[in-house]
Amino acid sequence: MNIELKNSTAEKNSSLRKSKKITSLIGGSKSDIRRFRESAKKMHVHLNCISNVHYVMNGEEETSLYIQENKDIEETLIIGYEDYLPMIRSTHNMAIKADLMALSSNNILCTSNHIAVNRCANKIITQAVVGRNKNIRYPKAIILKRGIELSDIQELIEKHFKNLEYFILQLPYGSQGKTTFLAANPREIHLLLQLSPLIIVKEFIDTKIDNKVSSVRLFFVDAEFVAGFKAYGFDHTSNVSKHHNAEPFMNPPQELLDMSDEVMKELKCYDVAGIDFIQSVETGKWYFLEANSNPGFGIADITGVDVPGKIIDFSLRNGLSDKAKKLRDA
Repeated sequence: MNIELKNSTAEKNSSLRKSKKITSLIGGSKSDIRRFRESAKKMHVHLNCISNVHYVMNGEEETSLYIQENKDIEETLIIGYEDYLPMIRSTHNMAIKADLMALSSNNILCTSNHIAVNRCANKIITQAVVGRNKNIRYPKAIILKRGIELSDIQELIEKHFKNLEYFILQLPYGSQGKTTFLAANPREIHLLLQLSPLIIVKEFIDTKIDNKVSSVRLFFVDAEFVAGFKAYGFDHTSNVSKHHNAEPFMNPPQELLDMSDEVMKELKCYDVAGIDFIQSVETGKWYFLEANSNPGFGIADITGVDVPGKIIDFSLRNGLSDKAKKLRDA
């Protein structure tokens, strides 16, 4: 069933501030949808889950958005455009990115804006954008293209990296550590370039204590820190999505909060973001790894913080905080 929703106005959007009804564009996992539903129920918010925005853009006519109900999600009820405020939960899909562009052009606040999605999803763009900010410390990285000779790779590694024992290899796209690899010599780098036209080679930062490596994720909603966790594992990707052990990290040092502000400013992920860091066991220094504009909700189980509820509350406010606006406009 298709339901046509007419173009919004600032006056219509303002009614959302008093509304307790949200229509959510969700393309994420079933567990994410379940968490959203549970949080909405506790907050007495009527949450409608839909997917697949079909849109027609015409400069001479009023723009319309067509919402296609997802048969796999129960209780899909469209309640009207003035109550329509999407919460995007899947940003790796090209169709979802197009949806974001269409919604943004209609002056609709999305909890994952399209600029952040593009800058966070492509790790090469992330590297290029944060690289211009001297207040963000990150592992030294080299972007290599297919066709480079093995001897040239060796020369670049020896010239720029201090640690020549291991290297971190990362493909431009990917999530949950699935496209991040550990290499022990330049031949492995050269081999991966046969499979991908571009790769990022990062200097290895040792985080291992008691034979476990670790990383930290800080979760932000509307540019404010809401929760954090520290994940432990036995390989270089201590990603909580891989079911490694994790514990709450609710009092991050000010250095990480300040660096996170700089990351949100550069990547424009001021609405919802999960920002990852590692700490060198050798120097004690913190390094930025990556930012996620669509972070998973496993953090809610680890910390006990109702992160989906925080996002719902942000959506109901239908506007950015002064801090988020400052990061957006910087």
